[in-house]
Amino acid sequence: MEEDRIQECVESVNTTSNEFNLLLDEITARYNKQTKEINKWLLYTKDFQQTIADTLEQQKLRKQEADIKAMTRAPRTPRTPRTPNTLQMPN
Repeated sequence: MEEDRIQECVESVNTTSNEFNLLLDEITARYNKQTKEINKWLLYTKDFQQTIADTLEQQKLRKQEADIKAMTRAPRTPRTPRTPNTLQMPN
């Protein structure tokens, strides 16, 4: 009788242990899947940040080139204003 109860306890512990291990395996699998997804998004975000940085750098270089070009360009000669024919010069 007591041996039967001990055997039932052992079987119950084994069953519970197996169920626990199955749950642990499922949790681990979900964790690994989510970790993989997070890592994918982190790489995507890193690539996106690099793209933005590259774009900003290109814009900065274009502006510098335009500024240098504007400074080295020959200065424009000022136009002399035309006087309308209707105005008369004072004597």
